[in-house]
Amino acid sequence: MSSSYDPASKVWSGAKLPGPFNPQANLGHLILNVLERNPSMVAQVSVESGVELTCQELRLRSIRAAQNLTKLGYKKGDMVGFAVRNRENVAPLLYGCFLIGAPVNCLDPDFTVDDMAHMLRISKPVLFLADEDNVETVKTACRDAEIRPKFVILDGRDCQPDDLSSSDLLQQTGSEQFYFPPYLGDSEKLIAAILCSSGTTGLPKGVSLSHAHIIHQSGLVCNIHLSKPPFAFSSLYWASGFYQLIQCPLNNATHYISIRRFSPEVLFDIVQKYSLTHVFCPPAQMAMVLQSPLLPQADLSSLRSFFSGGGFVSTTLRKSFEKLLPNCKISVGYGTSEIGYAASDGFGFAREGSVGMLAPNIEAKVLNDDDSQVGVNEKGVLWFRYPIKPLGYLYNQEATDEIMTDDGWVCSGDIGYFDKDSFLFLVDRKKEIIKYKNYQISPAEIEAVIEQLPEVAHVCVVGLFRSDAACRFTHCRSPTSDEIAP
Repeated sequence: MSSSYDPASKVWSGAKLPGPFNPQANLGHLILNVLERNPSMVAQVSVESGVELTCQELRLRSIRAAQNLTKLGYKKGDMVGFAVRNRENVAPLLYGCFLIGAPVNCLDPDFTVDDMAHMLRISKPVLFLADEDNVETVKTACRDAEIRPKFVILDGRDCQPDDLSSSDLLQQTGSEQFYFPPYLGDSEKLIAAILCSSGTTGLPKGVSLSHAHIIHQSGLVCNIHLSKPPFAFSSLYWASGFYQLIQCPLNNATHYISIRRFSPEVLFDIVQKYSLTHVFCPPAQMAMVLQSPLLPQADLSSLRSFFSGGGFVSTTLRKSFEKLLPNCKISVGYGTSEIGYAASDGFGFAREGSVGMLAPNIEAKVLNDDDSQVGVNEKGVLWFRYPIKPLGYLYNQEATDEIMTDDGWVCSGDIGYFDKDSFLFLVDRKKEIIKYKNYQISPAEIEAVIEQLPEVAHVCVVGLFRSDAACRFTHCRSPTSDEIAP
């Protein structure tokens, strides 16, 4: 599946590929419909407890969540905050919000009070789902943000009298079999989720994703190269974690979830215990896997696909993984919070140093410093356009106008270029480019060279506001006994 280039318009395009699902549907309604088709299949496995949920049980809990939320007075447009780990009942509660048209704001369960309060001032949720171990942080952040939502404690046993537990939202209603999702209006304008922007250009903003956008994106992934969504430690805060909860039911794939934070040892244990075939890790986690002292004893033979994204994957890092997993396909993906999935080398085409070709239905153009479009092998800022126009930033029209045009083009903030065969190469973030004696220097390119030194475990190049100065931070590993001369 290749990209194409139109030299007249200087626009690159991914393959035209209609998705298998109707983007005008309600996201929750679609998920219920898919779950109903294969009721006895195991939809979710909690790897710590071993608890399995079938599609039938997951569907039933989702309906109960929608009905109980409605009974409590929550309705279309009411914002619901989530700052939770990957627990057993996160999926049905999320689907229940989709079913009633309540947008969800997905936050990092490890956020500090200040980080949490910043996003809460934007989204202003009226209901908030938290874990027992972070609920006090969330409550403090809500006070700082001057909001007073109702709190739901996930799997909580020691709830305060004014709080709800997840079991309150999942109790039997007696009318589950008669439930039919209401029509919620235009899915291209109806907000389903608020994800956080990367924050590389300032404090994070709330990226509004419509029901139609999420359905179309998830349908694309179902319709191309991911027959099974990969296991990941990511919480809902991360796009990789959020989209897993959508793509697994749409793929008829079992979703393996873990409440533990990432460590190579935990990953090795889960892969071996469940014979996982697909795994996602961002580059930093990949580096940690390679450095783990338990790696030589780890049984990763079940893996068939290993995906990475969310950061720069150097050629050195990738080749190290290809050597480690010779029978496993290593793929890299690239996207933005605002657009979603934009490019990958998992389509059967790969080139060293490239993130691959454009995803289906994506258009791209490259603008130089004069905002003029440039062509093949010319570097500039990457702009993307998707068939479903993004909704922009929540309650921030000024920031939306800065990165989005009226005809749907969205600025990524990334510097890159396309080669003559339409492979996309990333150079760096525009805001991270170092200007030195009128030269534009990419930290990522310097880091890629330094990283090749065997003594270097991690490297970060930054610019300092001093004359004739730049700085690099390196983390050097200790040499092994075989590398020390006798």
